[in-house]
Amino acid sequence: LHSATPRSTFITHTSNKRVSLPRARANKEMINACILCVLLSLVSVSKITAKPFSSNSRSIPAFTFPSLDQVFANFNPASSPSLQTQKSTLLQTISGTNNGKDASPELQSRVLSMVNDLETNVGVPNDLLTNVDLATDLLDGVWYLQYTSPSIVDGFENEELWNPSNPTEGSSNIPTNQVTAQGSVAASAITVDTSNKVVKQSFDIQNSRVQNDVGLDFGDVTVGGSFRISETVPNRAVVSFDTVNLDLGFVTLELGWLFNVIGTVKGTFENGWLETTFVDEEIRIGRGNKGTMFILTRDQNALDVA
Repeated sequence: LHSATPRSTFITHTSNKRVSLPRARANKEMINACILCVLLSLVSVSKITAKPFSSNSRSIPAFTFPSLDQVFANFNPASSPSLQTQKSTLLQTISGTNNGKDASPELQSRVLSMVNDLETNVGVPNDLLTNVDLATDLLDGVWYLQYTSPSIVDGFENEELWNPSNPTEGSSNIPTNQVTAQGSVAASAITVDTSNKVVKQSFDIQNSRVQNDVGLDFGDVTVGGSFRISETVPNRAVVSFDTVNLDLGFVTLELGWLFNVIGTVKGTFENGWLETTFVDEEIRIGRGNKGTMFILTRDQNALDVA
């Protein structure tokens, strides 16, 4: 006996016959077949090896499907700290060092390792200085110096020693004798102790000038000059210092003529450079021509927060 209810047909092509099955049964068989295929694939995916194709002219090497363990072997988000975590750790580490003056060699080495990670893994855009809009957004304005140290620490093997390209800037003959500056800034032959002081470094991108302002116990010192972009290192500003002002409150001494004397003797007025090796909206890291590494922040009180 056959039901009066019409049936749907499912046609298979495994033979020349037409086979009629209920739709529900057909769907169920298809689903079961798909599930079986998926399970077999998961079990054997790491063991399936394609046979090499051979001809008289050439052969293609066998291809082995990677296992899931191999695919995800190097994927471990927890193993790499976030950029924000790296920056916070760096600021916490340099906090309380009096602009680096009180940092031990061990701490200096640790800081250099953190800095190297940021420089290597993040770095700066190649057009940082040539792209005016980008330079204005990232560099322009006031930065507060929080830490200085030499790029090489005696007695410690840093993972990656900083090795600047074209350090003398060719005919400019920029001095590159390494100094062990801790908690100080230098411009040509003028060095200023910045430990436990408020130090501002300003970039004026539109007028191509850079300036350091240091508040001392007896007055304020301003050292500044014009800069050009290095022809060989795009993130390097080659500086011609021309200004030294000592504001004593009741009188301001202008000592910029010292740079004129030095430049005349040397035959060039370009007397230093600084490279920005990492920068974002909060932190800037740089290196100087005498090997000084410095860390600056937009927020004057960034270390207190850290």
